[in-house]
Amino acid sequence: MTDTITFDISGLSPEAVGYLTQVVADLRTADQELTDHVDVELPDWRNAVSTGWTLDHVEQLRRELAVGRKDVQLAAFDQALQQDGYISRGDLYALAGYDQDRRLNNWTTPFRKAVARMVAEDDLPESAALPMEPVYRDDVSGYQQALGFQVAPEIVKLMNEQG
Repeated sequence: MTDTITFDISGLSPEAVGYLTQVVADLRTADQELTDHVDVELPDWRNAVSTGWTLDHVEQLRRELAVGRKDVQLAAFDQALQQDGYISRGDLYALAGYDQDRRLNNWTTPFRKAVARMVAEDDLPESAALPMEPVYRDDVSGYQQALGFQVAPEIVKLMNEQG
């Protein structure tokens, strides 16, 4: 999301303009660090109830992401699994090499499409949890950026119990 503020810099020295530019850059960095360090409360995957996912379904999901060249989604899914099912927005941007101005609208669409196909063709129950969903702040209403992405707790449980 790009918002703009216009400053009248006429009459400012080049040094003052440079200082103003640095202040804005520092504010962006500080804002991103605050967003990256918000405590996210995740459900305990150890107590997750199955909605129908099996190890075979998880492997099908991974294959579908790989074949569809959704490498970032697959890498983020795998990294989140190694971190109790969560990847922060900052970690995702670092993993993907995304520019900080990049939006993540529809980022989970490849997961939704894979689920729709598996429901139609591979006996995944229609009520199965989505494999990866955005996590938002509970105390903010209206539009907001995702804090990160969470793997369905039952998938985390399956993968951890696998070995």
